[in-house]
Amino acid sequence: SALSVSIWLLDEKSETLVLAASTSLAEKRAFELGPKGSETQEIIAHFENHPEPVDIEEMTAEWAGSIRRWSPSDFPHGGDRVCAPLIGRGEVLGLIVVGDRVSGIQFSAQDFDMLKCVADHAAANLLNVQLSHKLLAAKELEAFHPMFIEEPVLPENNEALREIAKHVAIPIATGERMFSRWQFKNLLTDGYVDIIQLD
Repeated sequence: SALSVSIWLLDEKSETLVLAASTSLAEKRAFELGPKGSETQEIIAHFENHPEPVDIEEMTAEWAGSIRRWSPSDFPHGGDRVCAPLIGRGEVLGLIVVGDRVSGIQFSAQDFDMLKCVADHAAANLLNVQLSHKLLAAKELEAFHPMFIEEPVLPENNEALREIAKHVAIPIATGERMFSRWQFKNLLTDGYVDIIQLD
């Protein structure tokens, strides 16, 4: 019974949150209101330590004020806005902001539990879509017979290398962004990487 839902996703390249979809916020307005400077890092840091949905109306921290600014309430009596992190593989991938409930009904404990379940499910699906895009890009490269595909995933997501290796005939190279011998140990033990690149 929410009238506004916005989904903000973390852009890996710019390391900021960008609007992916919204029932109430136009793309141009989201760009104008969206994250500024280090706001994204503050929000990510909060949800890495506290991965539960929060009522952002009750929070006094600066990061909560930032989310309120990006997700303005369109109805004066729409009730509180709630934010849930999209967390996959222990990383914050984005946020869901829900607000403007019919008749301003407050969110119950069951609503918070349901929102957490929806956010977890959305995060898992988002990871699947991201992996599918990487696999598709790698399959398209096969026609050119490259010597190897370099770092198809970031080191934090090395467990995805298994899926890539299963579906792609191109040798996989990685390691330039890894700095611990223990990270390399896992790569060698798993056996999905063909070329280890020490930097």
